Amino acid sequence: MNKIAIFADGGPDIGMGHLTRMQSLITRLDVASVFFTRTPDMVERVFDPTVGTKIEIVALENPFDLPSRLEKEYPAVSLLLLDPPIDPDNASATTGPTWCKFVNAIKALGKPVIRFTDEPRATRHNTDMLVNDHPNAADFVDEYKAGNSDIKLLTGLQFFLIDPEHDNAESAHHEGIFICFGGGDQSGLVEHFAPAVREIAKNSPVDLVVGAACGDIEVTGENVTVHRDISPAQFASLLKGTHLAITAAGNTMIERVFHQRPGISVAQFDHQNYFGTAFAERHLTVHLGIGIDISPNDLVTSAEQLYHDDDARDAQISAARTHDIRSGCSEIVSGVRSFLDS
Repeated sequence: MNKIAIFADGGPDIGMGHLTRMQSLITRLDVASVFFTRTPDMVERVFDPTVGTKIEIVALENPFDLPSRLEKEYPAVSLLLLDPPIDPDNASATTGPTWCKFVNAIKALGKPVIRFTDEPRATRHNTDMLVNDHPNAADFVDEYKAGNSDIKLLTGLQFFLIDPEHDNAESAHHEGIFICFGGGDQSGLVEHFAPAVREIAKNSPVDLVVGAACGDIEVTGENVTVHRDISPAQFASLLKGTHLAITAAGNTMIERVFHQRPGISVAQFDHQNYFGTAFAERHLTVHLGIGIDISPNDLVTSAEQLYHDDDARDAQISAARTHDIRSGCSEIVSGVRSFLDS
């Protein structure tokens, strides 16, 4: 029986996106998995070992110990999915060269390595397959190939691992506003924009989704429904049916493009800001910048303007239709499966 190993982390400082996209992938693959992580408590919040594919969660303080662990304890593992988190304070921590020796050690065991990244500039990767969903990543192909001519590449914003629950989600039709600042809320945007949420709700009902690592911040107000521990199916339904979405410039922004919903984005940190700017250049979002630098009043004004601007919303919807995330996700799954079956 095929078994895959995964390395990824999640939490308040780095968000939950690395974990949720790995969850999406192994759910689609339907294979047994060993999940190595420095944040096992966060992985347990995302994965329910009693449901669906069996997942063994293994705490690992130093990810560079993983090759020896695989060799001694997990010889049945067929391949490794590598998705190290972005470190806002150390841009080089997730570049290809930083992980080159690690990747060589895994490959020396006869196990292919598939790397996931959203790096905004190409770095050299020695993995067997690379998935980069940064909007500009399609421009990096020549540079990636120059460093590794045999690498299998999937580059561009359509190559995003959407949760299977989004595929056939039932739309919760409403004229309200969906708001989610991510699973980790690294910059405290829920608290920062709480006055804006209450003000927006005076004119439109608000569904505020608070992520698994966001803490216990309370946002109350008339016409505000706060969702905690929401299921992927409920999340997809609310997002698909919303009139307008306000999100961080991460996974949820891509998910609303998948559902062709218009919206506004704010960034948790600089790396997300690059993402949001690139989406805005493609007319997929109104990107306001680093969230903590945006006043609640400015967010309210932007939301009111876009809510009532049919042409601007239609333009975003039209732009979203040009990006086939469903097919991109299928290509990722097929690519990983080809290594499992080889």
